[in-house]
Amino acid sequence: MNKRASLKSEQELRDQILSIASVGQVAMAMALGVELKLFEAMATVCKASPKHSATVAEVAAQAACKERYIYEWMAAMACGNLIDVDPSGQHFSMRPEHIPVWIGGEGQLPEHSLHVIDFLPGFGGAFNQVKEAFRLDGPPGVPYSAYEDTFYTVMAAWSRTIHDGELCSGYMELIGALELLQKGVNVLEAGCGAGFHIEKMARTFPNSHFTGIDLTQSAINTAITRCEGLPNVKLICGNASHLDKKWTEHFDVVFFIDSCHDMCRPDLAINEVQRVLKPGGLFSMIEWPNGDGNVYEDRKKYGSAVAALFYAASAMHCLPVGSHVEGALQLGNMMGHGRGRKLLEMGGFAKDKIEVLEPPFMPYNCIYTARK
Repeated sequence: MNKRASLKSEQELRDQILSIASVGQVAMAMALGVELKLFEAMATVCKASPKHSATVAEVAAQAACKERYIYEWMAAMACGNLIDVDPSGQHFSMRPEHIPVWIGGEGQLPEHSLHVIDFLPGFGGAFNQVKEAFRLDGPPGVPYSAYEDTFYTVMAAWSRTIHDGELCSGYMELIGALELLQKGVNVLEAGCGAGFHIEKMARTFPNSHFTGIDLTQSAINTAITRCEGLPNVKLICGNASHLDKKWTEHFDVVFFIDSCHDMCRPDLAINEVQRVLKPGGLFSMIEWPNGDGNVYEDRKKYGSAVAALFYAASAMHCLPVGSHVEGALQLGNMMGHGRGRKLLEMGGFAKDKIEVLEPPFMPYNCIYTARK
């Protein structure tokens, strides 16, 4: 077989570069639309219109934004084939069946990929620091603080779109924690971020007591606000690799939810999980995305577009924050089951008590469970 048979022609490569450049610019404009609620504004105007259309002036008034900027934004969305525009170039429309994708609907959340796009401004803000981390003479990584202005809020919104429906039902039942939490146990979430998961669990399981810990004070501040009025929640700024000495054998269940691959030393954190779990206690870890650890297999499994998104996000955020101290394991978000299992074994969990699950109700996720 010709080794170059799978490679693109020069013109195809040029076309692909142009396409990616276009998509990147449109994605940044979409992030503006999410942040400024421009999609909601346009949907509101379209739903009230007999022709289901909107003018720039109407959307600008609804969004409390300047008309000139709104025109440029709506033009970008139309040229990106995300909304429609009539031959006059003055009337824009959202198809009725598309509106729930943009803004959600009854019992439906917006498309979760919108929140993936919403990460882009934060990644851009850390661009120069990531660039320096790449260099041989640069720092080992990028601190969490470089992303904290937007990352944790966006992460909470994104987590809601992918975990809200099943976190306290299908997931808890799958890992054998549902009855425990209903009865009332002590629960720790390490890497709790802005508190979406811990708030959801605390409201659903009022008999259980929840402790959340995160390395970033701004994330904890947001979580405290989110969980205000919940008597069964305690939130602490701290390092999961150095948990409170008083917590030895204190917790019945410990969770890492979308946090392990961002940790510099998850092996130390999992050692701490072993210490703070009661005998027979449950540890569960949700990892997104569900990587193979082999880029060829990941591309085959997910397709080029999705696999590229995962690896690019890792290069811009997950790997830099997971590398910012000397001796970091530098996992990246596509670490794979093999490395995940090895981490749990290094942390003291017996090989025959570790299970890796790929539930259909959490696409792109894998779930690790282990018993002490």
